Amino acid sequence: MNQTQATIIGFGVVALMVAIGFWGLKRSVDRGVDKMDRTLANLPNTLVDRVLPRIPR
Repeated sequence: MNQTQATIIGFGVVALMVAIGFWGLKRSVDRGVDKMDRTLANLPNTLVDRVLPRIPR
């Protein structure tokens, strides 16, 4: 194996690791956005549940 082949293989391995890292990051970001969406969707109900009982009728 000469220097050029070693360099190409090295770049390939690095590119693969970067791609896997980005994929993992994207998945965790997607999961975080999902959780945030659910929290934001429930926010009005949560606020109503917490605030309304404190208001004297």
